[in-house]
Amino acid sequence: MENPMPRISYGFVNAEVNGSLLWNKTYENAYQGTYALDETNGAPNPCDRSTFLCSELYNENSYLRQSFLLYKFPLQKGRYKILPYEYNKCNEKEPVCANFYTWTSDGDVLGDNYKVLTNANNFLEIESYDSKTKELKASFEVTFVLESQGSSHVLKDTLHFKNGKIHTKIIPKRKR
Repeated sequence: MENPMPRISYGFVNAEVNGSLLWNKTYENAYQGTYALDETNGAPNPCDRSTFLCSELYNENSYLRQSFLLYKFPLQKGRYKILPYEYNKCNEKEPVCANFYTWTSDGDVLGDNYKVLTNANNFLEIESYDSKTKELKASFEVTFVLESQGSSHVLKDTLHFKNGKIHTKIIPKRKR
């Protein structure tokens, strides 16, 4: 059996969820895989160039359970609004998008799909980016609402991520 744990992980994503739980501590004896990719021509959206962050939580049995994703964020200091991710759309004037998924079974079956609640205070603030080391530090706040429910609905219908912190390293696009 192939090991479901991520092959790469650089840093962490952490936030209070719905006022109490620390997201990266959702599962005891679990693992968080976090990475960010600088994608050019082949990003997970139709933009020519994009930076993509993925942070995934695996439970104590090494099964993928939750995915937090940010798309199209700039690598420069500043505060940016987070909007819902729209598949196959790129609007450079609205640079940051996000979504959130849960997973079921042994981590290969999509569970619930959450989208950004547009009228909430959703932002990503890039605090620092070192272009030499590719190290990124940011803070964020975002509220997700349930868009489609999977077969094993386990989280609340609204997830408010507050006091979020990101510390990761941007890795170059993988060569094929």
